[in-house]
Amino acid sequence: GFCARVAHHAIYVDHHFPPQTKVEMDTLVANLRKAMALNLDEQAWMGPETKVMAHAKLQSFNPKVGYPNEFETYDDLTLGDSALDNSMQVAAWGWEDNRSDLGQPVDRDRFLPRGRLRDLPERVSNADAVILTRCPSPYTKGDLRLWRHRLRLRPDQPLLHTGTQIAGLRAMATKRYAGWPSNCIAVSGLANPAQFEHQLSRQCRVLHHFAYPDHHTFTAADLDEWRSALGRDVNGRTPAAIITTEKDAERIRPLEGTGDLPILVVNLKIQWWDEEPLGALLSTLRKKVGVSQDGSDI
Repeated sequence: GFCARVAHHAIYVDHHFPPQTKVEMDTLVANLRKAMALNLDEQAWMGPETKVMAHAKLQSFNPKVGYPNEFETYDDLTLGDSALDNSMQVAAWGWEDNRSDLGQPVDRDRFLPRGRLRDLPERVSNADAVILTRCPSPYTKGDLRLWRHRLRLRPDQPLLHTGTQIAGLRAMATKRYAGWPSNCIAVSGLANPAQFEHQLSRQCRVLHHFAYPDHHTFTAADLDEWRSALGRDVNGRTPAAIITTEKDAERIRPLEGTGDLPILVVNLKIQWWDEEPLGALLSTLRKKVGVSQDGSDI
């Protein structure tokens, strides 16, 4: 029934959607609202009164991302040992719960899971610019032409691509900069763990890689595995540290028992492979938001 599904949602959120992720999504939505407000001001076909009404409608938007601030409780729902009786009890409880809403003011905080945060792929032709991410190295002009053809971009649409570069290491416990060990253990919960390992191997020897699924929820059992691997000899070499990503470190840090583990966190920086198109794009953005100084933070 519905109440059982919602109860399962709460358990799922507790394991797979930590508070920091909700904060990040709320920030993303807030930035989208700011961009929409700027876009409204640029619509030449809208008169001043219409723009005022459009801004008021935008401000009235009440975003709900991830999960509600409070999950519904079922303290007055009684269940027993009979599946049939339980099904009837749940149906009756749901009916009374819905009936109690009749004649009441609309609850704007009520959470109904709907929508998606990612735009539709077929809308790429409407974008002011298209950016390819996670490119391990600069693409050739031929590669970029193939991407333009694959994405069906207009001739005037800028196409840029980016990658990530390792900027250094920090100790997870102290957040102080650290040097690179000769040998290490890699820990990652990424969609593309091979790229992470490849980047690490340029700096030190990766003796073992614990590659988990993307957004993996780490446990005490995982810590025990890493601790055991730290003392394991691999062809006459032993790892001196565990190296993980910033995203994974946020999920590892709250666990008890990390204090005795030499966990280092990779600092990554975004590398833009297109200096000239990037400069043109930034210039366009400055004009749109009314910033005149080239050094201004946009």
